[in-house]
Amino acid sequence: MDDVVNATALSRRILEKRFQLILKRSILDEINTLRIKQAKQLLNETNLSITEISDVCGYTDIKNLSRYFSRYEGVNPLEFRKLKHSKY
Repeated sequence: MDDVVNATALSRRILEKRFQLILKRSILDEINTLRIKQAKQLLNETNLSITEISDVCGYTDIKNLSRYFSRYEGVNPLEFRKLKHSKY
């Protein structure tokens, strides 16, 4: 989040308000959406561990990845990987 704010000439609050007004979601929601998209790709296309995927996607630990992943996808990362592999 800080990197996004620092990349603009706007204050954090103004940036958040404009982002919400235009995109109808918060900056944090957008960041997590992109991180989960990346995590899904890594779960589907690599054999990286969940811990490694958590690190690559920018989460501080596996618990944060699992919490957000479950919120967005309805299953945790390990369940997602198992479901994907069971379809083949």
